[in-house]
Amino acid sequence: MKDSLCGSVLTEGDKLPRIFVRREKGFTERVQRLADVLRKDAKRKHPRLALLLDMSHPRRCPKCGKVMRHKFYSYAYHIEVDECTACKATWFDKDELETLQCLIEGSEDKA
Repeated sequence: MKDSLCGSVLTEGDKLPRIFVRREKGFTERVQRLADVLRKDAKRKHPRLALLLDMSHPRRCPKCGKVMRHKFYSYAYHIEVDECTACKATWFDKDELETLQCLIEGSEDKA
């Protein structure tokens, strides 16, 4: 589900791998810059980086209404997302899903 006003995307957990296997033809300069900054930042982070982030303003899941958990997507990819533990949906703010895909494709190209 995409919010056309703010550019956010809600994805179901089982659909993310299907998104990532599709190779993008290209990313905007903005997404590429964000990916570069996050890639460099990830190299400087301590290996014990906490995945869970500040929850002072929790978001409710648009799908089921439960409170979502604000976290980094993973230790390898420091994209901030909101994840619903009840229905497994993931909320990506504007450009976050594309930036994550850019990071994943960049790491695959180097492998």
